Amino acid sequence: MSIPKRLLNLLRPSLLVLVLAFLPAAPGDAKDAPYIPEVLAPWVDWVLHGKEAQTACTPMYNDAGRYQCGWPSELSLDLTDRGGAFRQTWLVHRDTWAALPGDSRIWPREVRVDGEARVVLPQDGGPAVRLTPGIHTVSGRFAWPFLPEHLQIPPGTALVSLKVNQAPAMFPNLDSSGRLWLKRPQTEEKSENRLNIDSFRLIDDTIPTRVLLHFTLDAAGSAREVTLGP
Repeated sequence: MSIPKRLLNLLRPSLLVLVLAFLPAAPGDAKDAPYIPEVLAPWVDWVLHGKEAQTACTPMYNDAGRYQCGWPSELSLDLTDRGGAFRQTWLVHRDTWAALPGDSRIWPREVRVDGEARVVLPQDGGPAVRLTPGIHTVSGRFAWPFLPEHLQIPPGTALVSLKVNQAPAMFPNLDSSGRLWLKRPQTEEKSENRLNIDSFRLIDDTIPTRVLLHFTLDAAGSAREVTLGP
């Protein structure tokens, strides 16, 4: 007996919930493979088509419809006037592109994943390598005739460790466009942007209940606008 297409479209959300209920949040060993009831097994590929990320990746905190499948650690950069090297560790939940430092102007060379040479391809306007699920260490090198003013850093990188001519940069100058500025004298002091917030709540158990909130803010660094809340 064939099932009308309209009825299949109505059943699909319910089947998706049932299938996802039996799937893990992240990939694991074969012994940890999810149990799928026999009656649902024939529907798995159809239900999950186009929704593979939901079974392995993490939804974004501010957008449940977007999923993060690769998580980079600190990006380590050791640069000189003639080039340099970079190194970064990735946790990957499913096949994904890992963005690398650099751009079309400064392209990374000798890129390796876990010690094996990999081909670098352009993705979203920048260099990237394809990674499979697991934990991987990505490394590579740069070469230039003179130290550039800045180096493009992938937007997903939050932590950067920088050395320029063996001098550590205590507070790397990374702007909102992802440009890591290299030519600023390393002896110049750069204040750290810091914001500490303490909150206190006093609940008066009366009718109606009254709640008094007290906040203390301790801010330091450059002039900036900070949005708190929702």
